[in-house]
Amino acid sequence: MQGSFHATVVDVQWVIESYGLFLGALILVGGSLGDLFGRRLIFVTGVLIFAAASLACGIAPNVHQLIIAGAFKGWGRHCSCRAA
Repeated sequence: MQGSFHATVVDVQWVIESYGLFLGALILVGGSLGDLFGRRLIFVTGVLIFAAASLACGIAPNVHQLIIAGAFKGWGRHCSCRAA
C-alpha cells in the first residue's frame, strides 16, 4: 500500500489511526442516536455508511482520500455496533 500510493510512514499510520480514532471517539454518540431514532435505523445507517466507506477505500486514488474513507468507515462501524 505504501509503495502504490507513494505514501510516507506517517500517511500509512493515519490510514490505520483514522479508523480507530472515529471508532473510539463516537462511543457515546452511537448509543444516544440509537435511543433517539431507534436502534434498527441507526444499525442500518451504520451498515450503509460502512459499506459506502469500504467501497471508497477500495477505489481511493490517493492516500488522503483513503484516510478520509477510513474515518467514515470507523464511524459506520461504530454506529452499527452500538445500535445492535
